[in-house]
Amino acid sequence: MAPVRLLGVLPKATSLFGRELRTLVKAVGVAHLIHEFVFELSIAYGPSMMPTIDSIGDVLVVDKWSAWRRKIEVGDVVLALSARTPHDRIIKRVLGMEGDIVRVLPTSRRPEGGGKQLVPPGHVWLQGDNTLNSTDSRDFGPVPYNMVLGRVVFKIAPLGKMGFIERKIPEPWYG
Repeated sequence: MAPVRLLGVLPKATSLFGRELRTLVKAVGVAHLIHEFVFELSIAYGPSMMPTIDSIGDVLVVDKWSAWRRKIEVGDVVLALSARTPHDRIIKRVLGMEGDIVRVLPTSRRPEGGGKQLVPPGHVWLQGDNTLNSTDSRDFGPVPYNMVLGRVVFKIAPLGKMGFIERKIPEPWYG
């Protein structure tokens, strides 16, 4: 029995079609690896990150390598799986890492606020910049770090607002 080779089912590379097909398969494989582990483009909708990210569908570059290397820090804007509906993605700012104590600010649903919260091991505290119009860790609690998909690093569109997304720590949120 002959050994099974990767791409062994494709036509031999002796024909022009075979060479082009092999090149295409390799390119698709490389593109998939880049998308899964290096970066991706994401479109943001909703008011929770205003004014940093508009609610009209900003196109963002997400650095996935940072999450894989566990290089996410307080102040980063991240793309994460929703704690409520894991098939959905959310974009929020990291306001606390494991062991941090964060101040739970009021929301439109909880105008009294909630005091302070210790972020447990292996979790992050995510919150929208638009504090009165954001569903975030104040509603669903700390988020497991492995639900963080990457760090939002750059806004591509709209073109007039193109630029890097700053890492910042809004003063009233931390500690």
